[in-house]
Amino acid sequence: MVVEGKFEELEELLEYSNEVAEKTNCKILEVIQHRSHCVVYKIKQNDNSYVLKIAPVLEEVQYSDVINEADILKNSNHPNIVKYIDSGTIDTSKGKTEYLKEEYLEGDSIEQMVYDYGKIDVKTSIKYMEQICSALDYLKQKKLIILDLKSDNTIVDDEDNLKIIDFGAAKNEPYDFDSTIIGAPTFLSPDWFYEQKLTCELDIYSAGIILYQMLTAEVPFEKEVIKDFHEYIRTFERAHRKNVNQDFFIVPELIKYRNNKNINSYVMENMPEEVPLELGNLCSLMMDRDPSKRPSPQQALKDLEKIKRFI
Repeated sequence: MVVEGKFEELEELLEYSNEVAEKTNCKILEVIQHRSHCVVYKIKQNDNSYVLKIAPVLEEVQYSDVINEADILKNSNHPNIVKYIDSGTIDTSKGKTEYLKEEYLEGDSIEQMVYDYGKIDVKTSIKYMEQICSALDYLKQKKLIILDLKSDNTIVDDEDNLKIIDFGAAKNEPYDFDSTIIGAPTFLSPDWFYEQKLTCELDIYSAGIILYQMLTAEVPFEKEVIKDFHEYIRTFERAHRKNVNQDFFIVPELIKYRNNKNINSYVMENMPEEVPLELGNLCSLMMDRDPSKRPSPQQALKDLEKIKRFI
């Protein structure tokens, strides 16, 4: 069970979540994730397990992540994308509440697998990346950008079948974003800082980070940036006599650090010796600073197929 977020009264939230469960004829089994804007549960209905996402309807939010994800998933059908089951809005004692029901997936995320076991072997990494790129190719045809693609938003079952989960932040391309940056700091594309309109090439960059993480068990540049700025942050805190959110410093500097490095040289220098040169090159191309130089998902799939023949 993973619980995180900012809800002040979890018990109160659970109380009206039970109302939603009752009105949708299901039983809550456990909390999977607890965020600032919604709670994710594992539920049971008619002897089947599902995921239920619940979020209160807020006046200041016109279009919530839950409804956004529901609209995307119910119009999607791909073996590497989590399946939509049901969604809607229900009246509860606390007001209107939105819900989304998805298939429940048994397995671990790539993030968890790397954390538990270290780097993933080349053949398996290629297999997972093929499935990610297949989903990205499908989404590109629908002109959809995930925006928050990361290794923690994947689930791999016992037969190595991978599915991407969490489409709450997804947008149609081209996305003319405001000042709000979406995504995990270490998976952020430089497009957020240098492009006026975001396109599907942003997701390819994040997929490149996932590939690098699988092959090396590390996220590129993270160690260097954190090491360089550790003392800087401490100096800032002493000068201002207050604690600061380190991500405030690390995120922009991480992007800056990436852009000042020769990405191809960095990737190749850090690749284990068992990784084929062609796979390292593909990884570096996926993380190119220029979105137009990154391979499309379809091209990445062709490259991965060629690489497989020689390992």
